[in-house]
Amino acid sequence: MEVERQQPGACWDGATVSTAPNNAVPTMPFGANGTTTEISARVWSERAGASILRKIDNAADPTINVESLASTTQVGTWETITWDVANPGRNTNPINAGSTYNKISVFFQLSLP
Repeated sequence: MEVERQQPGACWDGATVSTAPNNAVPTMPFGANGTTTEISARVWSERAGASILRKIDNAADPTINVESLASTTQVGTWETITWDVANPGRNTNPINAGSTYNKISVFFQLSLP
C-alpha cells in the first residue's frame, strides 16, 4: 500500500485498511489471546522524526479504539515501524481483552501536541 500525504493536509488525513463491510478487516487477536500486542508496517519517509499514528478500533463502535504513535528514524528509505497496543498513546483507551478490534487506520506526519 502506498499513501502520499499532501501538504498542507487536514489533521485527520490517513488511510484505513479494509476487506469487509464498515471498513473492517478480520478481527485482530489482541483481545482473544492477549499475547499479540504489536502491529508492524514498512514505511518510507523523506525525513526522520515523522510521526505516524496507528489506530485500531471496532468497525461497528468507534468508541472502542486504541491509538499508538511512532516516529520514523530513517531518511529516504524503507523501515519497519512497530506499534505496541499494550502501550497506548496519551488521551486514548487502553487495550481491552473483551473488545473486538477489526478496523485499522494509519495517519502520517501528524503535528500532535
